[in-house]
Amino acid sequence: WLLRDQYPAHGVPLKGRVRHLSEVLAPRAARLPVQRPLPAAAYHDPCHLGRRLGIYEEPRALLARAAAATVEFPDNRAAAACCGAGGCVPQTLPAAARAMATERLADRPAEAALIVTACASCQGALSAASPDIPVLDLLEALDQALGPPT
Repeated sequence: WLLRDQYPAHGVPLKGRVRHLSEVLAPRAARLPVQRPLPAAAYHDPCHLGRRLGIYEEPRALLARAAAATVEFPDNRAAAACCGAGGCVPQTLPAAARAMATERLADRPAEAALIVTACASCQGALSAASPDIPVLDLLEALDQALGPPT
């Protein structure tokens, strides 16, 4: 969002087109050579990627290819709850940030064995609040699913 939207809005010229990894890979999802499908996963919508850029379906298309099943948080896409990782909240209000992550995790669908998000900050916040369920970045999830069988 910052590179795609704010830099140009403030007169900072960028060469090339700024795209999220999921926008590049999603059209090729069906061809990804998944060798180790992940267990059922729930996707957490990052605030900037979703509400700011409108990127909702691309990460889901990749996760659907990488996981045995995908499930949704009750509040998802534009209605997704923030996990407390952005906007300097962890630095200025750390207790509130932890509470937001804990609250988001409380809504995790029971059938989800792991949570996947497309934001490193969200992954960090949710992981710190969730010692018993893995939280992966989308790229990390793809890497695990595409890796060689163990």
